[in-house]
Amino acid sequence: MYNAQRGDTLIEVLLGIIILSSVVVGAITLMGTGISQAQVSTEHSQVRAQLNAQTSLLQYLRDQYVANNHTGIWGTILGTYAKDLPSTLIPSQTDTACTPQVNKPFYVNQTVTGQTLDPPAIATSIGTPQTFARAGQGLWIEAYRPTDIGVNAPKYIDFVIRGCWQPAGAGVQQQEATIVRLYDGN
Repeated sequence: MYNAQRGDTLIEVLLGIIILSSVVVGAITLMGTGISQAQVSTEHSQVRAQLNAQTSLLQYLRDQYVANNHTGIWGTILGTYAKDLPSTLIPSQTDTACTPQVNKPFYVNQTVTGQTLDPPAIATSIGTPQTFARAGQGLWIEAYRPTDIGVNAPKYIDFVIRGCWQPAGAGVQQQEATIVRLYDGN
């Protein structure tokens, strides 16, 4: 009797295993890339929230300065931290420098003691971020006062708020930045 059944050859089985392995490796690579992109996106969102918090604190300090007859931390920022520059030399948020461009970078720190919100304070110790940039760890503010505005023009300060960090895992250095223009309150 003749048997019509025929099994797979060794070459066919090996070819099937190679195709299956290629699909599995490709899927794992895509998953790893997706997870990495999600992590970087989350880090950017966290840094953007930190930049917005610094913006809000600067606005609060300026408003308190005006409300308290020109006394407060805002006066220190104007007198100590604002660098006089022609407006054409003020850095933009697209500059790629991940080091402060002024001698006196700072950030505004506000803490909670117990259930009480402490008043904001200026801090100048800019360290290296451990995960994503946050105030004092890879996030800082640079204050620039344009010197070429007209005599009757309102006086303002441009604040470049920048965050730089090394993402989790391997990857190129990341950064976020924003520029806030606030009138000096005088």
